[in-house]
Amino acid sequence: MRKIGMIGMGSMGGAVAAALASRGLAVKGFDVRPEAMTAAAGAGVLRATSPRDAATGVDAVLLSLPDAPDVARALEGGDGILAAPTADLAILDMTTLSPGASAEFTARVPAFGKRYYDTPIVGSPASPAARTLRIFAGMTEAEMAPFAPLFDALGPAVAMGGRGRGIAFKIIAILLSGMNVAVLAEIFALGVKLGLEPSKLHQMLMGTGGASFALEHKIGQTVLPGAYYPAPFRLDLMVKDTTIGVGEASRVGVPLPIASIVNQMYRMASAEGWGDADSGAICELYASLAGVRISADPQSYKKPPRPAS
Repeated sequence: MRKIGMIGMGSMGGAVAAALASRGLAVKGFDVRPEAMTAAAGAGVLRATSPRDAATGVDAVLLSLPDAPDVARALEGGDGILAAPTADLAILDMTTLSPGASAEFTARVPAFGKRYYDTPIVGSPASPAARTLRIFAGMTEAEMAPFAPLFDALGPAVAMGGRGRGIAFKIIAILLSGMNVAVLAEIFALGVKLGLEPSKLHQMLMGTGGASFALEHKIGQTVLPGAYYPAPFRLDLMVKDTTIGVGEASRVGVPLPIASIVNQMYRMASAEGWGDADSGAICELYASLAGVRISADPQSYKKPPRPAS
């Protein structure tokens, strides 16, 4: 598996394409934004003229797109992936989208002589180069075996046991992550209001049963220093992903009252102008509501202008 197509070369897709090209794979990529194409070309990625072109003459095509409608546009039409002449093409979708949408693509694609797999990822744009990108493949072990060389070039991959299970796990994981940080935002707003110093509160909580990865890394490395820009994971993406999770729960009839409130709090933070900041900036919303400051260095970040209404 040496020839790879790549659709969507934003911060994460571009990093995936560049990492694969740096490891000797022939990567042909497409993005609707010329600047993304130019950046990828500088990393050794061949320019494709359309999704169809990127999916022609390759062993597999990867998708890293904003949401399900973008995936549909990449798949369909005369210039879409499904129109590519490549027989039995494997489409590996790294996009975070709803499990319901993923199931629709899984059912629709085989009619065109191709295979669609949900292969969502967890990591930062630095992860592919470091081979630490985590891939949760909606495949059995046998289905994943042919893709091992491709996945190994990016990071550890886990066969989740079948179609749809990769994206189901990703939605669960992102909900949990977003809820963890929102709870910590509440705790720090209260603690500071009660007179506790933020860094000392962080240090002491790390020695309790409330310690967590989010407390150690998101609060310790992003929130306390106010390191919200450039954003490893934008708050608006957390809005999108938690909205997907809450919507999926509604679709299958599982009540998620706490997650629903958390989703609304992220929406409020976005409305206050923090959408392009790291998702940890939800702590700034809680700090504002409580009339306190959580970030230890107020000069280390600058909130961008609030978007015009």
